[in-house]
Amino acid sequence: MTQVVQFPSMTNPSALSTVDELRAALESANAEIMNLALRNSMLEMSVSYLGNDIADVAQAFSAGDMDQLLPVLQRISTRVAATKTLAQAAQQAKAAAERAH
Repeated sequence: MTQVVQFPSMTNPSALSTVDELRAALESANAEIMNLALRNSMLEMSVSYLGNDIADVAQAFSAGDMDQLLPVLQRISTRVAATKTLAQAAQQAKAAAERAH
């Protein structure tokens, strides 16, 4: 699986000469900080869930308890589907916001 990482754009402070330009750059930077903070929070939560899920799978598997393993796998499957839906909605919202500017 290939994933492309897009880094935030940076404004050259020396290129800004008016208060309006500075204000626009600050608003853009603030929005980017909020987006990155939200993304970081979601990643931290995902890692926590993933760690718990792996522990539950390992525990059920090592105990040979397939009745315990199936609900764990179903929970993981449901979470993956929900995450994909949220990611698509976030991309659509971001694209709409970019078109609005």
